[in-house]
Amino acid sequence: MTRIVCVGSMNMDMAAYSTTLPRPGETVFGTSLVSSPGGKGLNQAVAARRLGATVAFVGNLGRDDAGDAVAAFLADEGIDMRRIERLEGVQTGAAIILVDAASQNAIVVIPGANMAWSEAAPGPLKLQAGDIVVSQFEIPDAVIIAAFTQARAAGARTIFNAAPARAMPPQLLALVDILVVNEVELAATSGQPIDATDVTALTDAAATLSQGARAVIATLGANGAVVAVNGRPTRIAGLPVPAIDTAGAGDCFIGALAASLARGETLEAAATFANRAASLSVTRKGTAVAMPFAHDLDA
Repeated sequence: MTRIVCVGSMNMDMAAYSTTLPRPGETVFGTSLVSSPGGKGLNQAVAARRLGATVAFVGNLGRDDAGDAVAAFLADEGIDMRRIERLEGVQTGAAIILVDAASQNAIVVIPGANMAWSEAAPGPLKLQAGDIVVSQFEIPDAVIIAAFTQARAAGARTIFNAAPARAMPPQLLALVDILVVNEVELAATSGQPIDATDVTALTDAAATLSQGARAVIATLGANGAVVAVNGRPTRIAGLPVPAIDTAGAGDCFIGALAASLARGETLEAAATFANRAASLSVTRKGTAVAMPFAHDLDA
């Protein structure tokens, strides 16, 4: 059975909803407050698991109340937690998320335990050919490179989410089989200025970045996504939905993509499925708790 191994971040999220996002120096009244486990790695793992995949997680939590809550949530989701370390003297990662009435968000992440790995991390992952290893930029580059090097040696595939947006180290890029980015992350990874509202320019940039053996998927929010392989792009249409909260939508896309690939779907079919799952996730408040189950998509 294909296993998804997520080497990544875990947070406790606090999301505040208001009519508008505050400007610098401004205070606004909010309408509601939601606390839930999150972090890009955790969100992606939960999305994959809820859609039927076998998922193991490799990461760090603090030995604190937030870490206890995150660990309990993952256990309830049925995710293999044997490679999650609980660290003394380091707080569990946290994120403060502000969401306005147009579902736009602003996020501040406090990495905490997500950046506190030993020099020997992540250790042996015991991968098999066909497994899928997923990671993101919310943990140290050295850990990602070590995990992806093991994946390459074992014949496992790698999915990398270049988020938060920054330049991609060449050593890491060489180990990525499927690169998933949004509009801002695509510009940062390509090293070229791109108008985030210009879908044609974004499509061309994804195609250019996919030259060679690497596949690139650019998620474009309401405009759907672009799947580019060997310089040839394919557009996936956006799905009109009443968006409430877009935080975690990209993570949902990646988890659903991995789950679909684990079932043996083609990349384009998997991306189409992931687009459906992400579209449903934005109709709900929260991050990991908003990830859909398979029966939700069937309905």
